[in-house]
Amino acid sequence: MSIDPPIRVLVICWGNSARSILAEALIRHHGGADFDVNSAGIEPKGLVTLLHLAVENVRQFRRVAALTKSGEIKMLAAVAPKRSALFPDLPTMAEQGIAGVDIESWIGFVGPAGMEPATVAKLSQAFGQVIAMPKIKEDFRVGGVEAQWASPEQFAGMIRESYNLWGRTVANIGLVKE
Repeated sequence: MSIDPPIRVLVICWGNSARSILAEALIRHHGGADFDVNSAGIEPKGLVTLLHLAVENVRQFRRVAALTKSGEIKMLAAVAPKRSALFPDLPTMAEQGIAGVDIESWIGFVGPAGMEPATVAKLSQAFGQVIAMPKIKEDFRVGGVEAQWASPEQFAGMIRESYNLWGRTVANIGLVKE
């Protein structure tokens, strides 16, 4: 049975370069004819760097948090496996009855292939020390991010896991490169 008229959903992010497009495709895939869904970017951009995306992600969350707290917008659900510490009353998609939309965000630093192990270890240790600083942890938390350190090996595993997850997701929902 379909919902008539379908529920209209607009997925918005600042750049509309990946996340909102994937969210649109996931909602279409899981919701079928019950949803009329589109995605858009507030400030669409061309090619951006990963560091730019990381910084913008924190800025976006701060803007969304401020708009939510002021009542100008209402968040409906978190697309993460667990509730946000910043918005503990915001249910997850799974809690709303839509399973399979668990998108855990992470930010990290990578270097060129073949970096000297001693350099990798020194940089990793330095990042770990910075991330442990209370002011840095708080700045990230206000930006909607729980800052935590991972070893280079753990981080490589996270990258592989995300790559495999999104590869399967894109194939399962039938997205094709345009």
